Amino acid sequence: MRRFVLSVCMLVVATASAFAAEGGKALLIGVEGYEKVSPLKYVGNDVRRLAESFSDRCGFEVKQVIDTAVDGTIEEIGPTTHRDALMKTIESWIDGMAETDTAVLYFSGHGFVDDDGKLYLASLNCDARNPVPGGVPVAWLREQLSRCPARCKVLLLDACHAGTSKSVEGGRATAKAIEEEMKELSDVVTLASCEGEQESILWNGKRHSLFTYWLAEATKGHADTDADGRVTMDELAEYVQRNVVRTAETLDHEQSPTLLGGDQAREKLQLAPKAISLKRLIMDMAEKIDTRMRQKKLSAVAIPEFASGESGGTLGITYGTLPAYIANELTDQLTTLADGDYEVLSGPALHGELIQRGVDVTNLETSRVSDLKVGGVDVSILSIGRIRGREGATFRLGCKLKKPGAASQIGSANGVCFLDESEWAMLGRSASRPDTPAMSGDVAPDVAMAQRVEALDAQAQKPHPMLDPNFPFKVEIHVKDSNGNFEKRDGQVKGNDYYVTLQHGEIYRIYIIDRVTHGTFLRLLVDGLNTLPEWRNARQKGVVVEPVAGDGELVVAPRANLAEAAAWYLAPAEQDANGQVKPAPYCIRGFYKKTGDAGAYDEFVVTDAPDSAAARKGYTEQIGLITAALYSPTNPKGPGSRRGKEYKQRVKHYKGGKVPGELIGVLHVRYDEP
Repeated sequence: MRRFVLSVCMLVVATASAFAAEGGKALLIGVEGYEKVSPLKYVGNDVRRLAESFSDRCGFEVKQVIDTAVDGTIEEIGPTTHRDALMKTIESWIDGMAETDTAVLYFSGHGFVDDDGKLYLASLNCDARNPVPGGVPVAWLREQLSRCPARCKVLLLDACHAGTSKSVEGGRATAKAIEEEMKELSDVVTLASCEGEQESILWNGKRHSLFTYWLAEATKGHADTDADGRVTMDELAEYVQRNVVRTAETLDHEQSPTLLGGDQAREKLQLAPKAISLKRLIMDMAEKIDTRMRQKKLSAVAIPEFASGESGGTLGITYGTLPAYIANELTDQLTTLADGDYEVLSGPALHGELIQRGVDVTNLETSRVSDLKVGGVDVSILSIGRIRGREGATFRLGCKLKKPGAASQIGSANGVCFLDESEWAMLGRSASRPDTPAMSGDVAPDVAMAQRVEALDAQAQKPHPMLDPNFPFKVEIHVKDSNGNFEKRDGQVKGNDYYVTLQHGEIYRIYIIDRVTHGTFLRLLVDGLNTLPEWRNARQKGVVVEPVAGDGELVVAPRANLAEAAAWYLAPAEQDANGQVKPAPYCIRGFYKKTGDAGAYDEFVVTDAPDSAAARKGYTEQIGLITAALYSPTNPKGPGSRRGKEYKQRVKHYKGGKVPGELIGVLHVRYDEP
C-alpha cells in the first residue's frame, strides 16, 4: 500500500534586519532650475530618489541640496552667491568626516569649461559663457576630496546632459574632460554617467535621468549579484553600466557609465542595504521585472514557485509555504503593473506544463524549457526565483530573468527582506512563545521584530509544544472511516515535528482543542491556501479598487500571507462549577466557499503527492502543509489536499469588534515520512 504522511507542526507565540555599515554620509546636490542656461528636467526627482535609497535602504546620513544652498537670510544674490554657498556646504560636509566614514558626493547638473580649459560644475546662476563666477571648480573639488579623512570616498557625477532642450551656449563639459580630471585620484573612486563624447539622457517614462535611476536601484540591493548582503563598488558600477547601456539602446541612444580612478578606494565601499518588509521587496522586484518586460517589448512572463539555494534546491521543505506565497504575491503585483500589456503566467497551468516536460528545480534553466507554452501562450521570459539565504529574521531573495532554454539572462532583481512573526510561522517550524523582556520605545520596530524572530528560532530547537501538558492548544486530525464516521488519527513526534499518517484519497477534518478562557482568532491555511474565502480587489484596466464584503471577487481557497489572512474566531473555553476549564473542540471541515447562514465548504481530501521531502524538487501545488495560526484578540489599528465534495454548514459571523493581535499558535501539516 502506498502511504502518505501528514507532518503536523505547531508554532505558538502570544502575541531582522541587515544594516548598513556605520558612518555612511552622503551629500546629494542637484541643480534643475538654471537661470542663465537651459533648465534641466527631473533633477529634483533624482536627488530625492537617491536620498531615499541611501537613507532608507543603506542607513546613510543624507544631506540634500536642490537648486541652491543659499539660506533665507541672504537678501542680495550676486554672481558668486550660489557658487559660494555650494562650496561652503561641501567644505562643511567634509569637515564633519571621520576616518571611519564612507563619504558619497553626488552632483547632477550642467558642467562647463572656461576659455582656459578648466572645468566647472554649474550652480544655479552660472553663465556658460563665463562659468568662473557661478561655477564650482572641479580642481577645487579634487582638493577637497583629497583632504577628506573618510576611509572610503565616492564621487557620483551626472553632469553631461543631452538633448536640445538642454543645449547651452559656451563650452559644455564632456565626459572625456571629466575623466581626465578625475582618473588620477587614487583614493577617490568616481562613477560618471557616460564616457567620451557621450551625453547623459533622460528616461521620460520614469521621470528620472537614466543614470541616476539605475544608480538608485543598485543601492537598494539589486546590484548584490553574489547574494552576500553587501554591494561592492565593482558590483554597483557593473550593475549601473549594464542596465544603462541596455536601456539606452531601447531609447536609440548610446550611454556607457564609466568608473574612474580610486584604485585604493574601490575595495573599501561596502554598502549593506537594510532589509525591508517581504511585501515591499516583492513589489520592488515586480517593478524591476515590469521595467525589463517593457524595455524588451516582451509578451509573456512565467513565474514558477520559488526554490531554495542558488541552483537545484527544493520546494516547500526548508521554507514551508513561504516560497509558494512569494511566487503568488509576485504574480499578483506584476499583473497589476502589466495592466493587460503583457501576460503573467503562474499557478497550476504553469506547473502542469513543467511537470509534463519533466522539469524540476534542477533543470529549469536548461533546454528542457525551450519553446515553453502555457495555455497556448508563448513564454517570452521565465522569472526564476530563489531564496538565496537566511540569517535570523532576514531573507535574501533573487530572480533571474531568462528566455526559456537560453544560457544568458536579460535581467535580475535581488534584495533583502525581514520576516514578521506571522511570516516566520509560514516556515513550518514549531515553537511556543518565548518570554522576551519588554523593549524600550527607543528600539526600532525592525530590530524588535528581528529579536522576536530569533527568539522563536531558539524555541523551535526544543521538543514539539504539544508535548508540554501546560500548552493550552492541541491539534488533531480526524479521518473518515468506511462507515462515514470521523475518528482521531494519532500522530508521532520526531524532534520538533508532529506527524500524522494519511493515505491517498482519505477525507479528513482538522480539530483545534482550545483550553483558553478568552477568545482566540485562528488563521488556518492548507498548503498555503486559506480555508476561509476572501474578498479580493475588483480590478479594471488601470484601476484597483479596495474590496468590501459583497464587492470585488470572492475567492475560495486563496493563497494567503498569515499576517493578512481572514480569520476564524474561537469563543472562550468555559469553566465547570469547580473552576476547571472544559476544553472546547473546534472543527474545520474543509475549504469554505460561503459563510453565514448560507455557509458551504468543500471537504479536505488527500490527493496524490510526493512520497518524501526529497521529491519536492518537482513543481506541484500539493506541498502538504497545514498552517493553523492562533492569535489573541486586540483592537483594530488605523501532498496536499484538494477540494472535495461540497457540503452546507452555517458559519456564524463574528461581531465582537476585535481583530487578530499577537500570534499564539500555528499548525503545519506536511506529507512526508517521519
